[in-house]
Amino acid sequence: MRILVALAALLAAFALAGSAGAYCRSSNCAGDEGARCFPESTRPKPPYALEDCGTPIYWAKSCIGLSLHDSGYSKLPFPALRGALHTAMATWRSIDCDGFPPSLYAYDAGAVECGAAEYNQDAGNANVITFREEVWAHDPAALALTTVTFDVESSEIYDADIEVNAVDHVFTLAGLPDLYDFQSTLTHEIGHVFGLSHSSYEDDGGMAVMKPELLPGEQLPPGVSADDAVGLCAVSEAVGAVSRVCLPSARHGMASQCRADQLAGCSFREAEPRGGGAGGLLLLVSVLFARGLTRRRRECGPSPSSGRGRARRSDASTSLAEKG
Repeated sequence: MRILVALAALLAAFALAGSAGAYCRSSNCAGDEGARCFPESTRPKPPYALEDCGTPIYWAKSCIGLSLHDSGYSKLPFPALRGALHTAMATWRSIDCDGFPPSLYAYDAGAVECGAAEYNQDAGNANVITFREEVWAHDPAALALTTVTFDVESSEIYDADIEVNAVDHVFTLAGLPDLYDFQSTLTHEIGHVFGLSHSSYEDDGGMAVMKPELLPGEQLPPGVSADDAVGLCAVSEAVGAVSRVCLPSARHGMASQCRADQLAGCSFREAEPRGGGAGGLLLLVSVLFARGLTRRRRECGPSPSSGRGRARRSDASTSLAEKG
């Protein structure tokens, strides 16, 4: 029986990245989350350090569809959110991997009705980007949470969802002081969708996209650092070893609605069959890690509250909260 693990990456507020050309990849540590860093000195210090173990997780296709939840965000117009998504995707796509663009890239799959961060084994899916404006069930210091679901045996990524904490933080696209830059936040989160983890925040002037902290009013410069570029090129090499074919449908078919609505109305489209799929019933294990994009206070550095997150248990999953 194959086991799927959903990793919730609470992206801690950006700090500083590692030396040029250094990067970390999220890894599968027998169902828990780790990070493989190249070189090892790139590994962030606590509270952002993850265990060096396991196999890096990867996508087995070259393109990943991302979908904004159609409810949007009350403080920014929907076209502006879509523009930020396109800019973030283009930023990663602009990387030069030995004269070629990365073989792994994201595209806009259109808005969806479902804002749940869920992976469905018996219904359609979408890699959703959603704002939480009423209830945030995770670490309040976190600016965003990325949940990546992968096969614990093969380490293949099946699904990724981004939740933005608009309960405890206010986001802007205008560089306003004391507010958090959504463009920088989203670009960072998409790095986690690709399978990148945090890199060291001590060098590179603090400009790497995958550094773990972000200051209020801080905007990352256009483009990515050498760290980010080398990291995505390494992830792309793994994709090239599997498939450079773009399979635009989400796993089990692209769906706008959440699982319950799909099963009630049969609203999802079946994906085309492909080799290597897992047959039979799958056991879903959800693992919540307090790491990722968290706020950073100007006057006191990393937030002391960015330690443990809380995970809710359900009948179909096992949840674990662990300090990142």
